Amino acid sequence: MTDTNHQNELKAVKSKAYGVLKEQGILSALETIIQSYEHTDDLLEKFSSPIVKASPNKNIESQHENKHWEHRAYLLGGVQTIQSSYFSEYDRWSDDMTKRATLYVLNNKETVLYDKGNAQQRYNEWGSDPLKFSDFGAIWLEVVKLNKVWMGAVTEIASELERVKKLEAEERYRADELKAEKEKSNFDLGSFG
Repeated sequence: MTDTNHQNELKAVKSKAYGVLKEQGILSALETIIQSYEHTDDLLEKFSSPIVKASPNKNIESQHENKHWEHRAYLLGGVQTIQSSYFSEYDRWSDDMTKRATLYVLNNKETVLYDKGNAQQRYNEWGSDPLKFSDFGAIWLEVVKLNKVWMGAVTEIASELERVKKLEAEERYRADELKAEKEKSNFDLGSFG
């Protein structure tokens, strides 16, 4: 078998794996997790979430010094830790203002996904778009271990982050309504009522 055959087989395997990640909603779930903020993590405790924020494993940083890392780590059921860690940098090959993220996903400290460019972020005069996985495919996918346990955990975490954000938005809305009602009662229109 020639090297070309091996390369073609590798491309086919990567493409199939990327397709599974997309079909199963793992890529969109990872986008949600990547774009969550410390504030969202705090809401997990506030709303008594079964998923808790965990301390991330930062040893991965030694592989890429002088990068600004973002880390998210969550513990499910006391046994399953899922971590996403990434840094982004400008795409040297692109004429537009685009950043590509190098992303690691760890399950109980084992790397289950390593992607060095599919997640991209476009910049314009108004700011930046969220990080989105490219439809371009799996060319930058280096390592992926498809496993229903960690994949299910990723979607569960993303769903929970969305749930607590929604609860907080509803709580803020109720607080604003109460405040407006109270301020309204302070007005005395007298005979103009």
